[in-house]
Amino acid sequence: MLIDFIEIQEDVPTIFDVGCFIDPHGTDFTGLCLERWEKANVYAFDPINFKEYETTYASLDNVRLSKVALDESKGKKSITFTPALRGLTSFYDRPAFLQFGLERRTVEISCDTVDEICQKNEIDKIDILKIDTEGAEMRVLRGARSMLDERKINYIYTECGGCAADAGYTKNDLCSFLRDYGFEIVSESDEDILFRGSHVSKE
Repeated sequence: MLIDFIEIQEDVPTIFDVGCFIDPHGTDFTGLCLERWEKANVYAFDPINFKEYETTYASLDNVRLSKVALDESKGKKSITFTPALRGLTSFYDRPAFLQFGLERRTVEISCDTVDEICQKNEIDKIDILKIDTEGAEMRVLRGARSMLDERKINYIYTECGGCAADAGYTKNDLCSFLRDYGFEIVSESDEDILFRGSHVSKE
């Protein structure tokens, strides 16, 4: 798994799990991280699909759930989801909704940004920024420009599959954006890419 390529020496890393929905058919990123870094400070975000996550981690003081979406700017915005496949929840009316004949609903949600969250919570460094937001990955990154500019994000673990095409960007667009902030690809799978900042020690 890509998480195995992440090298963090400290015992209490700071982890952002953006799009923390626990998919019964997928993986629980927070759970994988806590297996390696039990004391990690985890900040998790999901505006709709948070119930299982909330139940799973309710007893852990080091896991903090915010029921908002992270985006490139703050405010109220519309998001589309289908009760049948909540993992497809997106800012975009994805072709998969029609392709599979899925009922879809649009609701208004609250949005924040990585930079604002860090400022409000006095977070001076993110060790791992994981993003699984069904096409909004670039938007989340644009909302983290200050942290990226200041080299305060070490690893970025992001989805970049069919959802990227639905949102109108490519893998090259994502790599080019992060390259400007000194990030390089460490490893990748069919759907996900792990980036490391050039400021991170490779020892």
